[in-house]
Amino acid sequence: MLANMVGTAFLLTHYYSLLNIGALVYMWHTMGFNGFSMVYLLTFIALLFEYYIWCRLVDSFQDVADSIGQLVYEICVYMPHSPDHHSEYRQLRTSLIIIWINNAKAYTVSCYGLLKVSTLAFVDMVDITYTVLMFLINMIDH
Repeated sequence: MLANMVGTAFLLTHYYSLLNIGALVYMWHTMGFNGFSMVYLLTFIALLFEYYIWCRLVDSFQDVADSIGQLVYEICVYMPHSPDHHSEYRQLRTSLIIIWINNAKAYTVSCYGLLKVSTLAFVDMVDITYTVLMFLINMIDH
């Protein structure tokens, strides 16, 4: 449920940031340096920072899920076995292994299959923004 909420919020942030960052950089380029340039620059930095925070949040979720999976695995490995409680041991170990397997696969956050949320998504967004900016600059020059 948390992954779906974060994915939905990230999708909105992703497209909002793409459109606004591209427009801000384009307006900043066409207006030159004046009083509003600092406002554009600060808004640009704030949008990039917001996008980066969302990406780091998802990466930290995935890191926590990996740590939990590693701890569950270690519990399974180092759990003492007693022949007197063999049935309980097998049930507990089976439950922990199921938790471990589900935990390893369940914490990928994607935005309805459109993109995967990670720090690499942030790098891709910066690359796309730069490409769009260069396209707009070339369109004006020609």
